[in-house]
This record gives sequence, C-alpha cells and structure tokens, in this order.
Amino acid sequence: MTNFDLFLTSQFSSFAFVAVSAEKILHIDLAACILNCRRAMEFAVKWMYSVDSALVKPYQDKLVNLMNTEEFRDIVGGDIWKRMDFIRQMGNSAAHNEKKLTREQAELCLENLYIFLDFVAYCYGNDYKEGKFDRSLLEEQPAVPVPPPAPDVDLDALIAENKALKEKLTNRMIEEDIGLSVVNITIQDAFPPTTEVMNAFKNVENAKQGKETAINNANKDRNEKIPQAEAECDQIIKNAEAEKEARINEAQGQVSRFEQMYAEYSKYPLITKQRMFYETMEELLPGMKVYLVDESGTQKLLPLDNFMSPSQGSAANNHGLEQNAGSEGAQGALPSSEENGQTFSDRESEAAR
Repeated sequence: MTNFDLFLTSQFSSFAFVAVSAEKILHIDLAACILNCRRAMEFAVKWMYSVDSALVKPYQDKLVNLMNTEEFRDIVGGDIWKRMDFIRQMGNSAAHNEKKLTREQAELCLENLYIFLDFVAYCYGNDYKEGKFDRSLLEEQPAVPVPPPAPDVDLDALIAENKALKEKLTNRMIEEDIGLSVVNITIQDAFPPTTEVMNAFKNVENAKQGKETAINNANKDRNEKIPQAEAECDQIIKNAEAEKEARINEAQGQVSRFEQMYAEYSKYPLITKQRMFYETMEELLPGMKVYLVDESGTQKLLPLDNFMSPSQGSAANNHGLEQNAGSEGAQGALPSSEENGQTFSDRESEAAR
C-alpha cells in the first residue's frame, strides 16, 4: 500500500501510477524515486492544461515553462508552487549531477508530490476524499524491482483527448461559481518610498538606460563598419581584376608586336637589324652627351642637343660625321650617311626591290 493509491482512478491514472512507482522504489534507488516524482508531477501539470480552460499552453511545453505561466501560479498558489519547484530542481539534480542524494530529500519529494496531487484531486476530482501523507507507509514498502520508466506525455494529444472533460469541468466551475473575480481595489496606508529606495530605483533605471545606449551604439558602429569594410573589399577585388586585365592585355600586345617584328626580320634580316639599331639610337642619343676621342687622344663633344632642332639637325649631323670620319670608334658607332653615295633610305629602298 502507498500514499498514492487513492489517486488510482481512471481520471488520474495518467500520472498516479508513476507516483506509486516512485514510492515503491524509495528503498532501492533514491535517484530513480526522485526522477519518478518529477515525471508524475510533470504529467499532472500537463493534465491540468488539458482540462482547465483558464490555462493556456505556452510556446514550449517544458515543465519549467508550464509552471511559470501567470495563470498556473495563480491557480496553485505560492506554497504549492514552491513545493513543486523543489521537486523539479531535485529531479534535475538526479538526472544531471553526480552529487549524492539523501533519503530525506527523496521523502520530501514524495510528500510535496502528494500535497500537489491532493490539490489536483480537490480541484478537478469527481469524488474528492481528504487524505494526509503518512510517513509510516514509507517504512513498510517491500523491496520491488525497479519498474520501467513511463513514456512521456504529448500535451497536444492530451488536450485533444480531454476536450470533453475540459468542457464539463468548465461548465461545472461556472455553475458552482468557482474561481476569482476582482471587484474593487483599495490602497490603504500608502507611503512614499524612502530616499534610499528612490536612489536605488534611479540607479537601476540609469543602468538599464546605459545598457540600452551601449547596445544601440554597438549596433550602430557595426552597421556602419561592416558595409564600409565590404565596400573596401569589393574595391580591392575590382582593382585587382582591372590590373590583371591590363597586364594581360599589355603582355598580349607585346607578343603581337614581337611576332610582327619577327615576321619582318624573317623577310629582310639585315634591313630589320639596321632599322632597329637606328630607332634605338634615336631614342637614346637625344638624352646623352657623346664624347669622341681620336688617335691623338683629343676629346671632342658631339653637339647632340642640336639634333632636336629641325633647322639645325642636318648641318649638325654632317659636321659631327665629318669630325668622326677618321675615328675608328666613330666608324663602328655611327655609319656615314654619304657612304658609297647612298643614304639609308636609298639602301632600304634598293634592298626592298
């Protein structure tokens, strides 16, 4: 016999059997006893949500969420809610912590569970019989095998199953005028808060405002810097792609010019060499000062600056070439324009023919 046998009716069978199992395994496994107390309480809470129209299912149907709705707290009251929260916390400790549990804690969970189930039977039972938790029954329980854990309860399915019972209980509460209604509120002997309380309240409000300000500033800074960084990243990528295309085009142009030059070289090697030589000299000599040294060691400055003048270019060129006629170095560097009575253009035309 257990303290929970009086709840073994068809109305409360979904959670009463788990409560009976919790008491029977008290002598075998304290952790399993506490866990079954928590499961029996959870099943009873879900059963209340399925039959009581005043209870609205929260977003998540976890036990902690079901217990902390304002409607549920108002129905069970502060004392019973604290007892239920003790069972919930001890059940979490038994499931997740390795801390050793005591027999006194397990017995207190059973007693708190009994008080809660007695409240459920009083509010929702058809034939309520007042009872009292008997600790002497805990000593008389024989050792029994640990029963398998009860399956979890689907709150939505339980609500659908108890829809008819919910309507019946709602009509009964209306007929018997069960419940609470606020008629009037009167505040008597109201005193303003002390200076310490007011300062504490202001400090709390200032801290809240400071927190919100810091969060807003951080979000503002994030919203400004992230787009800026993304724009800089895109610009770097675009610049790199543009430089890549420019270098590829430049390389392709150099290859094309080289191939064209090589085609001309294959046709007329000598003329192409001379032309390349003179074109190179035209680029280098205007920015250089050339000194000619004859056999006697006399140094002469070649007036290359006058090469840039169209009117004096021809005379300066003839003068420089006449001075260089007897120099071996000049003969190798600058061929005479009147050699064999032909100019470079004449020789190029003749070779082309």
